[in-house]
Amino acid sequence: MEDRPSIGLALVRVLVGAAFIAAAVQTISNHPQDVIDFQRWGLPHPEQFSYAISGLELFFGIVLVLGILPRFAALVLLCEMVGAFLTAGRIDGGPYLILPPLLGVLCLILVIAGGGRWALVDRLDPAPPRQLIRTR
Repeated sequence: MEDRPSIGLALVRVLVGAAFIAAAVQTISNHPQDVIDFQRWGLPHPEQFSYAISGLELFFGIVLVLGILPRFAALVLLCEMVGAFLTAGRIDGGPYLILPPLLGVLCLILVIAGGGRWALVDRLDPAPPRQLIRTR
């Protein structure tokens, strides 16, 4: 029973990482439309920026799923979600007002509490996971 928070964090870590991997694959496969969107959102060099964002999401999504420095990976993805909210959310609204904050909150939880169990490289994470539920 003591491991439930750690298992829950691992599940959140894997699901959030998978969501970013899926978003990256979708961005790469729909590159022309994403370039148009990035241009509408006012981002510089939308052609290159689209590839950079999809590469960032793919790389750190995989890193998060594997549990390699989960706090750092979650922090990078959290910053990206803040940027998505401030650009796409401000211009288009709709799902961009829901999904980036949701993923951002989940990333913030991982930054604070760590990546949980079954991380590939747990030892490199600078701080141990905090216990979310106190047991007596």
